[in-house]
Amino acid sequence: MNKLIILLSALLFVGCKKNQSNNTDTKITDEVITTSEVTEMPLTPDVIEENEIFIDSTNFKYAKLDSFDLREFDWGERDRKFKFLTKNDFVKYFQDTELELDYVYEQNYHFFSLQKNEEAEKIITLIEENETCCAELHLMVYDKNNKLLSNNVVAGTGGDGGWYYDSYGYFANDSTYIKTKVDKEMIFENDNDSKHDVDSTYTEYKFIKNSTFKILTERTYKSTEIINSYTDTILPVAKMNLLYPEKNKEFQNFLNQFPKVYFPIKIKGCDNDFPNIKLLDKEISSDYEINPYYIYGQIPTNGDYIAIITIGAADCYLPVLTTYKLNGERIDQKTIAIGGCGSGPCFDCDELMTIDVNYNLYTANNFKYYDCDENYDEVSDKVTTEVIYRSGRLTENGIIELTEQLKKQNNRTNKFISTVDYHKFKIQKGQLGEVKLGMTISEAEKKLSGLRKEIGEATNFGYGGGSPAYLYYDKEELILGLIPKLDTDIVFLIVAVSPKLNTTNGLTPASTVEDISNKYPRIKVNQNLMNSWEEIWDTNNNWEFVFMTEDKTVGEYPELELPSELKNMDIKTDWITIK
Repeated sequence: MNKLIILLSALLFVGCKKNQSNNTDTKITDEVITTSEVTEMPLTPDVIEENEIFIDSTNFKYAKLDSFDLREFDWGERDRKFKFLTKNDFVKYFQDTELELDYVYEQNYHFFSLQKNEEAEKIITLIEENETCCAELHLMVYDKNNKLLSNNVVAGTGGDGGWYYDSYGYFANDSTYIKTKVDKEMIFENDNDSKHDVDSTYTEYKFIKNSTFKILTERTYKSTEIINSYTDTILPVAKMNLLYPEKNKEFQNFLNQFPKVYFPIKIKGCDNDFPNIKLLDKEISSDYEINPYYIYGQIPTNGDYIAIITIGAADCYLPVLTTYKLNGERIDQKTIAIGGCGSGPCFDCDELMTIDVNYNLYTANNFKYYDCDENYDEVSDKVTTEVIYRSGRLTENGIIELTEQLKKQNNRTNKFISTVDYHKFKIQKGQLGEVKLGMTISEAEKKLSGLRKEIGEATNFGYGGGSPAYLYYDKEELILGLIPKLDTDIVFLIVAVSPKLNTTNGLTPASTVEDISNKYPRIKVNQNLMNSWEEIWDTNNNWEFVFMTEDKTVGEYPELELPSELKNMDIKTDWITIK
């Protein structure tokens, strides 16, 4: 359910000068909140009146939030906007038997949101502040006896002495919380700009209501940002060299042509029509690129250099990767394509280029040759497939490493009789057919007779951390994948890929957005910030309908982390993830 990304240029630190939050979630009240008189009395954690109302909804400013974010938290306005906890309230909600109440300051704790208030379960969020540094948002869960079951920090903001951070997140489903934490430390400052090291960590937690968060996957990205001292805005390009301001201005103008794109990157040169593609502006590009290439995007880097992708036009589009030093001097350039692809009588060809989150490069031409006579009519079902490919990586110093062209070939018949009974592989909650989450891989494979196995990478399905993806094929068709929990053989995720598979409500891994909308009339789409893909969530069944969209997207996202209405109804699902 409620996703990457990893757009560091959009993660602005907002301090005491921030404006009032534009949060559009349900507000309980916008009136000025005042507190009633509190009679002081010696307090201990067991001082809670038996008949006292445990939760008073009027204390909270928000209700039933889908995401949690304190980036626009205004310290100066907190007492006006949020009601603070009394010491009685602190005892009631934090239930900390070891803390000395003499060190509890009421003005440091504020009510934030009421998430759930039922007899069997209550969930609230409370702000805890340290005036010398930071503010944290606690998610508190209580049982039917008002006993605190868990206390997890779901968001935070603050800083001190050139260092500052923000963390924010959302529930992808009832048992998974996705949190982004961005740490920034100033390492250089002059009259115009300041340079900052940035660590961005994206963590997926398992949420158990009676326990602390458990880390499922975690990724950290390092980069550098430059912030303009006058406007307090991040310059469009990270990692600019402050020592050459005039040269940087020219290089900056060149780079401003490129939108930010994020991993994994997948370009099908013969299929993609790039409807909004534009040529480089010759006037501002000639010092950095003399070829009449088209603009694709600027990608994140793993070192102190800049990397862009341009597109050359031939029978199929050819992606070109170029790297530059921080002052605009070119480091390397390579066409990440085989070339010579296209279609003709009795053969087809697809061209593919990918770059994953670990900076691995892969490009291939996938040929199919059919058995034809002199009139180009097929005379048999024999098909010869040939793959010509290169692989490599983008190094930390900006060098593009690629192998020589390699070739794989095999003969097969075009038509084959499948031995797999797809009716037995129904997509259900927590399982695909008889393959269930929590099984070992070997247990699951006993249910997958008739399928051949290959080993891929979980990153191809948006999950990092080093886990493999076990892929299962019916002849040449990928049917499903199993992703184990890191460093175990326990099935953590099931990826349903084949259009021959069906959910219990009649959808498939190739259903269109319109098909999904017909089953879920008020559903919205979410953008995964880790990889810029899009996802529609069935929260009851814990299914994710994943769309590896690029130029044409399912929704529109003017604000990060907010779901969108469905816009383009003809886009097809790429796969369904069972969580």
